[in-house]
Amino acid sequence: MLRLGYITAALNARQPVDVTAERTNVSREVLDKNYDARTDSEKREVRKRFLEDV
Repeated sequence: MLRLGYITAALNARQPVDVTAERTNVSREVLDKNYDARTDSEKREVRKRFLEDV
């Protein structure tokens, strides 16, 4: 549960997926499939904040 919470928090904080995968010692595919617990609205919000900064 701790790993799942960390990964979700890191992704919501806009940490790149590849960096998160490396820091947690999981492949990007495994991270996307098993650990990314964000809802669609959370993912949408992260994309929106990213685009506003660009």
